[in-house]
Amino acid sequence: MTYFNGFLHFCIISNSVASVDTKGQSCRVSRVRHDAIGGYCTSVGHSQGRLLYVYDNVWENDDMSVYFLEDHDTEEWVWTLKLNISKTVLFGPPTFRGGWNYYTTAFHPDRDVIFFFDWSDKWLMSYYMKRRDVYDICALQEVPYIEQGEFFAAHHPFLPYVPSYSGTLASPSVS
Repeated sequence: MTYFNGFLHFCIISNSVASVDTKGQSCRVSRVRHDAIGGYCTSVGHSQGRLLYVYDNVWENDDMSVYFLEDHDTEEWVWTLKLNISKTVLFGPPTFRGGWNYYTTAFHPDRDVIFFFDWSDKWLMSYYMKRRDVYDICALQEVPYIEQGEFFAAHHPFLPYVPSYSGTLASPSVS
């Protein structure tokens, strides 16, 4: 989930994003893909002043899709396809139950970059969307893995770093 423009946004079933304002007085659900059956949202986040949504249709192909919200301030929210990313390019051939075992860890707040973690190889990597470049950052051997039932349910060991730019409070007696 992510906090953006006064709302807490999180993925829900049916290829949708639920958004709740900070006071809990209004809630809305926006459907990202109306034509999708069987896929799921891997992550919702924000970058460069836009809300982003990563969709993965594990049953149809090896692509994941990145959508962005056109205008957060309008009555009807319209999601637009930004790009498709090949999971084979990112993670190599499928290895986990005929698919890929990855987690979308974060979105860079100011750059066109998504960070992924490949559970099979234990690699943290970045994907530059404009250039379509993949960079391995480092191996992370001690990341806990949670699996429930037939499908892996939750991979949330990553917490994004959010810098605080507040300065110290100036005192009138300090020159």
